[in-house]
Amino acid sequence: NIELKVEVESLKRELQDKKQHLDKTWADVENLNSQNEAELRRQFEERQQETEHVYELLENKIQLLQEESRLAKNEAARMAALVEAEKECNLELSEKLKGVTKNWEDVPGDQVKPDQYTEALAQRDKRIEELNQSLA
Repeated sequence: NIELKVEVESLKRELQDKKQHLDKTWADVENLNSQNEAELRRQFEERQQETEHVYELLENKIQLLQEESRLAKNEAARMAALVEAEKECNLELSEKLKGVTKNWEDVPGDQVKPDQYTEALAQRDKRIEELNQSLA
């Protein structure tokens, strides 16, 4: 009877030790789980912030590109208007030149033509240059 009581007490202590060990292990597991959850939460929040930052950067880049596109379109439209104005001006000048050329062709042969004026001016400039060099 005493032996059974001793064995029962021994088994109770062993059971108590195993229960304490199990409780400690369970607490360690919960602690680890809690730490893992906290780490996962921290990493998730960090990635979330990084994603938001990249999103903001991309939004800003898109806005800048849209502004550059708008400015480029405006510049292209302005240049097209300038080209069109220059084209019209060139057409006007071409028509005037045709008219002047026709008028000069109609001038009788005994009158001086523009080519003769140009040649005379070139000869005069050459003579002035020669005189300047002789004075130097």
